[in-house]
Amino acid sequence: MLRAQFPLPPDEGRSEIGVLAELRHMVRGKLRDLVAGGIPPWSVSALLLVLGSVGLATLLRFLVGLIGRGQIVPFATFFPAVLITVLLAGPWAGAVAAALSIGIVWFAFMGGIGVSPSPADIVNLAMFTIGSATIILLAEIYRRMLRDFRRQKRQFELLTREMEHRGKNTFAVVEAIVYQSLEGERDKAEAIAGRIHAVSSTNDIINSMEGNAAPLRALLESKLSTFMARTALQGPPTLLTPQVARALGLVFHELVVNAIKYGALRTNDGHIDVTWNDDSAATTLVWTETTPTPITAPSQHGFGTRLVTRMMKGIGGTIGADFPPSGIVVTLRFPKG
Repeated sequence: MLRAQFPLPPDEGRSEIGVLAELRHMVRGKLRDLVAGGIPPWSVSALLLVLGSVGLATLLRFLVGLIGRGQIVPFATFFPAVLITVLLAGPWAGAVAAALSIGIVWFAFMGGIGVSPSPADIVNLAMFTIGSATIILLAEIYRRMLRDFRRQKRQFELLTREMEHRGKNTFAVVEAIVYQSLEGERDKAEAIAGRIHAVSSTNDIINSMEGNAAPLRALLESKLSTFMARTALQGPPTLLTPQVARALGLVFHELVVNAIKYGALRTNDGHIDVTWNDDSAATTLVWTETTPTPITAPSQHGFGTRLVTRMMKGIGGTIGADFPPSGIVVTLRFPKG
């Protein structure tokens, strides 16, 4: 029997553009960490930063002056030096950098001691002083906001980890109660425990992702992890809201259980192909099981079927199943994240 095979990309969505985006995100993160952490004020590192920034600004001022033949605002290259020092080493370093910049410009570009400043020089000095003070104030406000954000983020992460820990403990207690209550009905206990584990593992995926948006591929791989050698997944990067992810986690669990009992995973010759695509309103997923022998449509719906139908309706989605001679085709349609 011919069987359609779908290539499994080595790393979904990691195109060259995606790698560059990740690199930019990493660099921005490092810069934010550097600004939030900062260089200790009044330290040797802070002093070296001030001297290096102002020295580079002075060199650039000489070069720009040669190119512009003197037609340039005296402090043009020193504003970035003040900004960099205050962002990395705090307001006192920024104030020192501003004062050092005024001294260098006064002696190197305005004539120094014994030369009366022109009205334009006075205006430039005043504008640089006001501009530097404004930069120092706004940069320090930004630094404090960033530190507050990082502190709140750490607190949120601690709270999330605590909630995850308590959630796992709760699931473990519930699972133990199920097994104890259904001690003489092992199959029912394992079915219920499997559903509890499906919800727990889905929560782990949701909590591990930034913004709690769960990738569809990761959700499928978690439910099919034991059978990935006999499974092909193909579809664009798709993110799911927590509500949709929890519902689909149970649905995929029931599909895998059904495949083990009656479908493609019952024998070693079966295969599962899962494809999905997004349109403007929803995502359509097709779960195709190829089996060596035909699957007969069930004459009545069991609890698993009713649960899957209820979960799909709960998220505003639909589910349908066909039974061609090659196996079974289940089509899901659910809202986009």
